[in-house]
Amino acid sequence: MNNALDPNLAPGPNNTASDMRVQSGFPIWSLIADWIAHHYQDEAVIADYALNLQEWEAAKTFYQKHQAMIDARIILNQEPVGELVDGLNTPEEFFAWSLKQSA
Repeated sequence: MNNALDPNLAPGPNNTASDMRVQSGFPIWSLIADWIAHHYQDEAVIADYALNLQEWEAAKTFYQKHQAMIDARIILNQEPVGELVDGLNTPEEFFAWSLKQSA
């Protein structure tokens, strides 16, 4: 992993892209999952996690560079237990299904 990290970010214990955190300690995957659940409303994530704007901007930039790994982490963490759901072939289909479940 690149050692020249944004000062608003810190590696998690696994030192992987999907485990990267903002300086206040929240995993980026958790922030992005909240962002998706709020239909990409920045203000909602900032309020939910009491983030400063620099942390949130750093998290979004990191997500854009490592989207596949972070999306994979979100999907695995939200995979339904005891239920096989057909027709979820892409991250977009999963996120759309997940939003319907939370509504």
